[in-house]
Amino acid sequence: MPPAEAELLYIKEVEQLEGFGQESFSAKDNLANDIYLAVSFMGVFVKHRNGRSTSTYRWNDIGNITHNKSAITIELTNKEETIPFHMDEMEMAKYISRLFTARHKFYKQNKICTE
Repeated sequence: MPPAEAELLYIKEVEQLEGFGQESFSAKDNLANDIYLAVSFMGVFVKHRNGRSTSTYRWNDIGNITHNKSAITIELTNKEETIPFHMDEMEMAKYISRLFTARHKFYKQNKICTE
């Protein structure tokens, strides 16, 4: 098999794996439970380490993303609800907030492409 064809088959296989295209970070929810906070082209995912089901917040449901010191807050548009997350370090919270904001902005500018 030619190397280019093998590479294409490899990429197609990897695309099917859970978590492909997501970037995950360790965090804590508002109740101080350990979670993984993940971002992808679809939105923000909260993966609970204690076995609870994954929570998904799609970009079109997110109104604003802010951070204050080591906390990140996601404001939902439909429910007028805010969801806080806590990071161990302020710099990590700042990085994740900027990443989430950039992805959210990209989604809003390219909404037609993702629907």
